[in-house]
This record gives sequence, structure tokens and C-alpha cells, in this order.
Amino acid sequence: MSKKKNFFDKDFIQIFNQVEENGLTYYTQNQQETDDND
Repeated sequence: MSKKKNFFDKDFIQIFNQVEENGLTYYTQNQQETDDND
């Protein structure tokens, strides 16, 4: 459980930092492009 929590925290922090630096619109557009590539 602890390892999962730490992984989620790192992922969440990375997302938060991207939104803070680039704005929410940029982040959501970037996520849509990533989803299209899968």
C-alpha cells in the first residue's frame, strides 16, 4: 500500500507541476494527444 501511495504522489505532483507551469489548457491538450497515441 505504501509503495502505491508514493507512486501516486509522485505522479500527482508531476501533473500539478505541469499544470502550474503550462496552464490547465496546455495539460489537457497534451493528455488528449497522449491518449490518441495509445
